[in-house]
Amino acid sequence: MKLYQKIVALILALMMLVAVVGCAKDNATASTDETSSATDTSSQQDGTSSQGGSTSQDGTKQENSSVDIGDTLDSKIKLRFNSNGEFKVMVLADLHLNSSGLPEYMGESLETLIQREKPDLIIFTGDNVADKSIKTDAAFKNTLRQVVDYIEEQQIPWMHVYGNHDSEGSYSRESQQAVYESFEYCISKTGEDLTGVGNYVIPLYASASDELKFAFWGIDSGAYMSSDDKAALNPVTSTFGGYSDIKYDYIHEDQIEWYIDTSRRLEEYNNGQKVPGLMAFHIPLQETWTAWENREGLEYTGEKRDPICSSSYNSGLFGAIRMRGDIKAIVNGHDHINDFMVNYGGVKLCYSPSFSTNTYNNEDMHGSRVFVISEADPSNVKTYVAYVEDRGEPITNAQPFADGYTFDFDGAAPTFKVTGLNGNTGSNCYVSEIKAEIISGAGLNGTNALGVTRNGFHSNNTGDNLEVRWNLDMAGTIGENQYLMVWIDLSANSLDFRKSAFGLISNNASSSRYTTDDNDTPSEFYYKADGTDAWIKMSTGKDGCFGAGDGCSVAGFKGWFAFPLKYMINGSLAINSNTVITGVYFYMCLSSADMAGKYVYIDNVTLVKDYTQY
Repeated sequence: MKLYQKIVALILALMMLVAVVGCAKDNATASTDETSSATDTSSQQDGTSSQGGSTSQDGTKQENSSVDIGDTLDSKIKLRFNSNGEFKVMVLADLHLNSSGLPEYMGESLETLIQREKPDLIIFTGDNVADKSIKTDAAFKNTLRQVVDYIEEQQIPWMHVYGNHDSEGSYSRESQQAVYESFEYCISKTGEDLTGVGNYVIPLYASASDELKFAFWGIDSGAYMSSDDKAALNPVTSTFGGYSDIKYDYIHEDQIEWYIDTSRRLEEYNNGQKVPGLMAFHIPLQETWTAWENREGLEYTGEKRDPICSSSYNSGLFGAIRMRGDIKAIVNGHDHINDFMVNYGGVKLCYSPSFSTNTYNNEDMHGSRVFVISEADPSNVKTYVAYVEDRGEPITNAQPFADGYTFDFDGAAPTFKVTGLNGNTGSNCYVSEIKAEIISGAGLNGTNALGVTRNGFHSNNTGDNLEVRWNLDMAGTIGENQYLMVWIDLSANSLDFRKSAFGLISNNASSSRYTTDDNDTPSEFYYKADGTDAWIKMSTGKDGCFGAGDGCSVAGFKGWFAFPLKYMINGSLAINSNTVITGVYFYMCLSSADMAGKYVYIDNVTLVKDYTQY
């Protein structure tokens, strides 16, 4: 046989082989299709259907592919959209539970919000228990039950992730996980064999079918960097401008790889359609700081009252999320008095404020981040913070305050709200010692004054700080006014502050405070003693406060103070002519035990264009 004839024969043989293999493949596919059809009607042992479906762009129902995703979508309780086509998630952040028992206010607040919001799922975002004395399963379970019992009674599914304080003692995350999963309505999972404990996905299905519509991701963001990481990553050359502390851990590379791989497999399982999701972990990303700093050009809500305490190392999770395009919102805790949301790069970066009175908190920020997911459009995740106390509606039609608007204490007495620093009401703030009341004859020219004191001295900043807030008799915008003037009497016993600051309260939907204390840089203010005409220029310390602790003593002063409004900020947001003002803010810290029980008198709070004219 000639060479070309041999070649032709070989080609024909190969073609026949391909045909045979093709027939075998078709038969195998048909066999697999029959098996899949049978599986569609079956259920996993936990009650979750192993096959769901997706809807194509033209609205046609499609069965999920036969891609093997193992136990990724296993769930003790099958989550579905309700009959109204909605699914509501309530977040509880930084509970800091301990074996001493649940404060009554926390228990009441939990019941109030659950009854008001009626969530379909509750997510704990870490620092759930912070008690190093707990060493046994029984002690840990009893501590969890302080909050969990009511949730279980309401038959609400719940899941959790861990924070940096959860396993600071000898009782490990692994031991805790078994206790968590022992609760009937806890749907948390130990998850994959990765860095941390509890890296997992929980599916959300359509209201009337097994169509996979949404996914909840739990990630363990760790606690503190290992010594090896510190050695390798210190000094950090990151340009991160938040609270740059090498000690906080990060989401590790193996966790990111797991997210990317699982996200791709879910997309393949869902017939090529990405599954939108919400991701929960404790320690925020550096991008949360970036988003907040650039918020004016973005969709945002809420306030930043705490530093953004991310890890100093950026491991790249946000980039992976942007690449995949399925995570629509991230929720964190960790920084107790932040409640903001910024939509950054199509991902809503959210804080849920601390729900606890066991740790530092702000009473007006006490609440829960809520997410509302629509079955018709699950990629468009709605979110807001449900506060325990009603904040009222924002005032939008206020008129500018006139030059020289004055609030004194000779009319109807306002309600004074007293707290520790930053609105804290924890037991170590000794709020019951603080008094703010009208004192007859102690004001300017013998009129009424606000008297403020603390009846105890504790030689620490937490126990010796106090804040007082009160409402004005009307709301208004700053307008053309440039200064806040206040008459103060410290002459009794030559009183002096360790630190002090004044500010204004704005009811732009969140009762924000604008104060020089947030300025964190020296700034001028002015003082004119009673009986004199000369104004003296003074300067705050580097933290924006005045007093002996800031190198600008006001011991024994009695007279007028004038504070430029331009130095009053909220976080990094400056006050402006359109800012709606509804109240006044006063902060002080006792300088010594001699101040305990002795009043500081305040009167004639005045907004002016030019302080020298008064």
